[in-house]
Amino acid sequence: MDSINTTHRIMFSDTRFFLEENVNYPKGQGNLFLVAIGDFPFTGCRCIGGVDKTSEGWEVIVSKPYDETNDSDAQIVGYYETQIEAARALWRLRHSIEVE
Repeated sequence: MDSINTTHRIMFSDTRFFLEENVNYPKGQGNLFLVAIGDFPFTGCRCIGGVDKTSEGWEVIVSKPYDETNDSDAQIVGYYETQIEAARALWRLRHSIEVE
Protein backbone atom coordinates (compact mmCIF):
# COMPACT_ATOMS: atom_id res chain seq x y z
CA MET A 1 0.00 0.00 0.00
CA ASP A 2 1.33 3.45 -0.92
CA SER A 3 1.75 5.91 1.90
CA ILE A 4 0.44 9.46 1.73
CA ASN A 5 2.78 12.26 2.75
CA THR A 6 1.01 14.30 5.43
CA THR A 7 3.63 17.03 5.78
CA HIS A 8 2.99 20.47 4.30
CA ARG A 9 5.15 22.53 1.98
CA ILE A 10 3.86 26.10 2.40
CA MET A 11 5.40 28.58 -0.03
CA PHE A 12 3.60 31.76 1.11
CA SER A 13 1.11 32.51 3.89
CA ASP A 14 -0.63 35.33 5.69
CA THR A 15 -3.60 35.43 8.06
CA ARG A 16 -6.18 34.78 5.31
CA PHE A 17 -4.41 32.63 2.68
CA PHE A 18 -1.65 30.11 2.11
CA LEU A 19 -0.04 28.70 -1.02
CA GLU A 20 0.99 25.08 -0.70
CA GLU A 21 3.00 22.81 -2.97
CA ASN A 22 1.83 19.23 -3.49
CA VAL A 23 4.18 17.15 -1.34
CA ASN A 24 3.73 14.08 -3.54
CA TYR A 25 6.20 15.59 -6.04
CA PRO A 26 9.84 16.62 -5.63
CA LYS A 27 10.22 20.18 -4.38
CA GLY A 28 9.81 22.70 -7.19
CA GLN A 29 8.03 20.25 -9.48
CA GLY A 30 4.60 19.85 -7.90
CA ASN A 31 1.34 21.60 -8.54
CA LEU A 32 0.28 24.34 -6.11
CA PHE A 33 -2.92 25.09 -4.21
CA LEU A 34 -4.00 28.58 -3.14
CA VAL A 35 -6.17 28.16 -0.07
CA ALA A 36 -8.43 30.70 1.64
CA ILE A 37 -8.77 30.38 5.40
CA GLY A 38 -12.19 31.21 6.77
CA ASP A 39 -15.50 29.97 8.08
CA PHE A 40 -15.95 27.17 5.55
CA PRO A 41 -17.62 23.82 6.27
CA PHE A 42 -15.52 20.89 7.54
CA THR A 43 -11.91 22.14 7.30
CA GLY A 44 -12.25 25.91 7.59
CA CYS A 45 -10.36 26.24 4.31
CA ARG A 46 -11.21 26.38 0.61
CA CYS A 47 -8.99 25.98 -2.46
CA ILE A 48 -9.48 29.08 -4.63
CA GLY A 49 -6.70 28.72 -7.19
CA GLY A 50 -3.80 26.67 -8.34
CA VAL A 51 -0.78 26.15 -10.53
CA ASP A 52 -0.28 23.12 -12.77
CA LYS A 53 2.56 22.12 -15.08
CA THR A 54 1.31 21.85 -18.67
CA SER A 55 2.93 21.57 -22.09
CA GLU A 56 2.52 25.37 -22.38
CA GLY A 57 4.28 26.09 -19.06
CA TRP A 58 3.12 26.60 -15.49
CA GLU A 59 -0.61 27.40 -15.76
CA VAL A 60 -2.23 29.68 -13.16
CA ILE A 61 -5.95 29.12 -12.56
CA VAL A 62 -8.31 30.93 -10.17
CA SER A 63 -11.79 30.05 -8.98
CA LYS A 64 -14.72 32.19 -10.07
CA PRO A 65 -18.48 31.97 -9.74
CA TYR A 66 -19.97 29.23 -11.93
CA ASP A 67 -20.56 30.38 -15.52
CA GLU A 68 -23.36 28.35 -17.08
CA THR A 69 -22.44 29.42 -20.62
CA ASN A 70 -18.90 28.04 -20.34
CA ASP A 71 -19.82 25.35 -17.80
CA SER A 72 -16.86 26.42 -15.69
CA ASP A 73 -16.00 27.73 -12.26
CA ALA A 74 -12.34 28.44 -13.06
CA GLN A 75 -10.42 30.94 -15.14
CA ILE A 76 -6.95 30.58 -16.62
CA VAL A 77 -4.87 33.61 -15.68
CA GLY A 78 -1.77 32.81 -17.70
CA TYR A 79 1.28 30.65 -18.27
CA TYR A 80 4.70 31.12 -16.73
CA GLU A 81 8.15 29.73 -17.43
CA THR A 82 8.89 28.61 -13.87
CA GLN A 83 6.89 27.36 -10.93
CA ILE A 84 8.06 30.23 -8.71
CA GLU A 85 6.98 32.86 -11.28
CA ALA A 86 3.55 31.24 -11.43
CA ALA A 87 3.40 31.01 -7.62
CA ARG A 88 4.19 34.71 -7.25
CA ALA A 89 1.60 35.66 -9.87
CA LEU A 90 -1.09 33.61 -8.13
CA TRP A 91 -0.12 34.93 -4.70
CA ARG A 92 -0.47 38.54 -5.93
CA LEU A 93 -4.04 37.77 -7.06
CA ARG A 94 -5.23 36.25 -3.77
CA HIS A 95 -7.21 39.27 -2.52
CA SER A 96 -9.01 39.75 -5.85
CA ILE A 97 -10.41 36.21 -6.07
CA GLU A 98 -14.07 35.95 -5.16
CA VAL A 99 -14.42 33.56 -2.22
CA GLU A 100 -17.94 32.23 -1.72
